[in-house]
Amino acid sequence: MSLHSGERQVASSLDGIRYDHVARYKFAARSLPEKSRVLDIGCGTGYGCRVLADAGHSVIGIDNDTESLAYAGANFHSDSIEYIERDLNGWPKLGRQFDAAVCFETLEHLRDPRPMLRKIGCKRLLASVPNESLYKFTGQQFHFRHYTKAEFEQLLTECGWKIQQWFTQDTITSDVREGHNGWTLIADCVR
Repeated sequence: MSLHSGERQVASSLDGIRYDHVARYKFAARSLPEKSRVLDIGCGTGYGCRVLADAGHSVIGIDNDTESLAYAGANFHSDSIEYIERDLNGWPKLGRQFDAAVCFETLEHLRDPRPMLRKIGCKRLLASVPNESLYKFTGQQFHFRHYTKAEFEQLLTECGWKIQQWFTQDTITSDVREGHNGWTLIADCVR
């Protein structure tokens, strides 16, 4: 998916990024231990990497789009961030040297996210998807599906992840809260 496909959050500062997207990364930044080494899977334009880096974490952002990564480097640069172009299923192992991985609003873009989820080598994962129970999949361009809570839990479980806690967001202006009944499902998982 290219930089100007309409699916990416494109703005040169966090003020131009949709609030719910930034809120997920701020939630992750607070949830992780200080100075964590974080892998951002499907980092897009890099705003989330910058939120994590500004909170004191070191981050590697991976994405498969050259143009989006160039934009990330130009607009969301930090000495604590490295951007790498990779197909998400193209690494033999993802993140063994990391404390945690984040994968926000990415899984629905993969025809089969299971190979990638199995390859994540770190011990903690924060992942989000659109909640099919409230945000119905109607053939949205660039999405292969949305997930109910049960489907998302089954996907993560069969890929070796144990969900510690559920979080959610209610609208595009919402902060992250505990629960699983909003339009976004967020799972805090461990191996």
